[in-house]
Amino acid sequence: MRCFLWLALAPEGTRSHGEGWRSGFYHVTTAAQVPLALVFLDYARREVGFRRFLQLSGDPAADMAAIAQGFGAFQGRRPQLAAPIRFKS
Repeated sequence: MRCFLWLALAPEGTRSHGEGWRSGFYHVTTAAQVPLALVFLDYARREVGFRRFLQLSGDPAADMAAIAQGFGAFQGRRPQLAAPIRFKS
C-alpha cells in the first residue's frame, strides 16, 4: 500500500510581513528525504501551478537560492507583505 502526504505552506504576501521564511518545511523535507514540490499561487495573474520537484541538498543557502529562482516571478495578494526567500535570522 502506498501512502502520500502533502504538506502545504501559506503563500507569501497573504499574511503579515516577516524577515524571512520559517524553516520547518525544510527540516521535515530533508529528514524525510523526499522532494519538495514547488507550487505557486500567483494572485496578480489568477494562476495556480506547479514548477518542479526539488530534491533538497542539505545546504540551506543553496536550496533557498533554488527555491527563490523557482518563485521569483510570482506575487501573492499583498506583495508588499512578502518576506524575502531566506530563513529567518
